Amino acid sequence: MLSVRNIFAFIHKLFYIVLFIILNYFIGNECLAQNVTITGNDTSYSNEELIFYTYTDYISQNEKELCRFKVQPNGNFSCSFNINETIQAYIYLNVFKGLIYFEPNRNYEIVLPPKTLKTVEEEYNPYFKEYEIYLGISNSDENELNYLIKKFDNQYDIHLKKIFYNVKGLGEKSKIDSIIIKINKDFLGVSNKYFTDYKNYKFAYLKYLEYQQNIKIITKRFFLNRPILYNNSAYMYLFNQVFENYLSLYSKTKEGGNIINDIILSKSVSKLKKTLGRNITLSNDTLKELVILKGLHDAFYSGNIEELVCFPKPQLLQTLDSLKILTKVPIHIDIAKNIRKKATNLMVGTDAPFFQLYNLSNHLKKNTDFNGKYLYLHFAATWSYPCVNEFEIINNFYSKYKNDVEVVTIFADKDISVINSFLSEHDYKWTFLYCKENSEVLKTYNVKTYPTYFLIDPNGTFVLSPSPGITEHFEEIFSRILKNN
Repeated sequence: MLSVRNIFAFIHKLFYIVLFIILNYFIGNECLAQNVTITGNDTSYSNEELIFYTYTDYISQNEKELCRFKVQPNGNFSCSFNINETIQAYIYLNVFKGLIYFEPNRNYEIVLPPKTLKTVEEEYNPYFKEYEIYLGISNSDENELNYLIKKFDNQYDIHLKKIFYNVKGLGEKSKIDSIIIKINKDFLGVSNKYFTDYKNYKFAYLKYLEYQQNIKIITKRFFLNRPILYNNSAYMYLFNQVFENYLSLYSKTKEGGNIINDIILSKSVSKLKKTLGRNITLSNDTLKELVILKGLHDAFYSGNIEELVCFPKPQLLQTLDSLKILTKVPIHIDIAKNIRKKATNLMVGTDAPFFQLYNLSNHLKKNTDFNGKYLYLHFAATWSYPCVNEFEIINNFYSKYKNDVEVVTIFADKDISVINSFLSEHDYKWTFLYCKENSEVLKTYNVKTYPTYFLIDPNGTFVLSPSPGITEHFEEIFSRILKNN
């Protein structure tokens, strides 16, 4: 029987063992995450706040902020962050999307492109896409990763444009092989592993075209029993091309006929894996899970494509949650969470995304400030004729229901003086917020047109997302909602 002294000695020893493990965990992670520093100077961006992003993963492609910084009046800027492996990052610069690859424990002297503002048409075009360019790096050299990728892509793109319309169905194997050999000669001595993998999987995409997009051949040759390169952009580009809408398409084959039941009836990852396992090129369990994650992601957005199977969203979410619980691969848990976050964003019954913006008196307001009443969230712009036309109707609605609902208008105008001038001509009593240069809230709420509305309940949960506009019988709808609650 243990004495009291022995028990205390055991507890004391156990405490130090646990403390040692915790300290080693944090120290180990700190050592793995190496510092990256960015510096530069460009007076044309003076006083602007700029943000570098990366993807949370290459399947969901949710944005994750790496660092943000304000360019000083003299043009100087700097920021730093930690990473433990090479990643691709990007920054939005008006009409440009600047691309760059960051390697751990390096300093980058960034050269921004000449500041080019969007035209009026581009500014108010909700579907405008920025032009992708590689950022300049003044302290780069011929062995630096960005230099290598840019040099490679320049040659690769020239040849891809020449062969793209001729490869499919023409069996021009010798032409593709000669292109690969020709490009490869300039990079034979390169030892950077990220670049070598990048180059090889860009070549693999050419082979994918050569094989007339035969999934089994390309999977067996480039994915089966090979390391999964989750953060290599070329690897994941090929993966996403090969397995696009895979669950839907495979369910139409003899081998994959059970997929619909596996998802809709069983919501079972184990059954889904068994069905996919009938394809011998998916015998690797980790690869199989990644294919399922990609398939579930695509299935959330394939409902409007006529030739694809439409899977109910609740069953997709349950299958996704099942994989998240059962997987033994930590990164797959993160990818599953990212897919769920993207798929449920703005969904009725989920919490409205947080935002904080200034009102026209320069006081900061948060969406949670309006909890306790219904919130009719209204995205508007003074240059939009339909928006301006609806303000009087909103005013009448608010006057009638202000004890039950808060109306909050978020202006997307760039010039606050225009907003003030517009509002000075009227006596509107609800809350007006201003995006300034913060377009994050517009992206978060996926605002593509003006006006756009959402109805949020007193607890901050979406009731209507998007909501009918004020001229679309909204008062009648809202009145019914009040009566039912």
